[in-house]
Amino acid sequence: MPETLTIGAVVERLRSIDPDLTVSKVRYLESRRLINPERSDRGTRRFDEETVLRLAEILRLQRDEYLPLDVIRHRMASWDAAAEDPLPDGPIPADELATRSGLDATTIAELTRHGLLRVEDGRYGPWSVRIASGAGALLDSGLEPRHLRLLRSGIEQVTDQLTGTARALGKGTSGDRERAALVERIERASRAVLDGIVSEEADRLGSV
Repeated sequence: MPETLTIGAVVERLRSIDPDLTVSKVRYLESRRLINPERSDRGTRRFDEETVLRLAEILRLQRDEYLPLDVIRHRMASWDAAAEDPLPDGPIPADELATRSGLDATTIAELTRHGLLRVEDGRYGPWSVRIASGAGALLDSGLEPRHLRLLRSGIEQVTDQLTGTARALGKGTSGDRERAALVERIERASRAVLDGIVSEEADRLGSV
């Protein structure tokens, strides 16, 4: 049987990420359904390595990207998907992308034609698997490939603007390391804002 840790041992192990981590906080994250530790025959929590790594990622998202728990839950859904279907090691051909994403060749071609998927020398980058899978869910909801082109172009425009702003602000710092750290902080915080807006809009649309 794989080795597991008690909740106290987990707290001690992860204090390098969150120095203020407590047993109560771990229990709270469990109550919010962000983690799901096993229970022993005596009813005590037991954490396997996968659950510890998951908790560590949640704590990093709180520390580095300032994300609220609802947004972290969306992020962890992607974490779960990645665990079930890891990204390929390198570029893949269209037929493999179709197999991994569950889309047919015609749909892959349409998403490529409308710019949502990028192809180079007949091969697609690793992230195309996630993009195609997500696009498939949107297409099942009634959207068309031409609608998704606007999604990509909008995100690219915002990303370019935020990255440019971060680099411009970084020019006022002294030293490459300090400049890189500033750019990274701004980019992480910007991603947190974007995640929050997407989640907020999804909730708003769901209540209409």
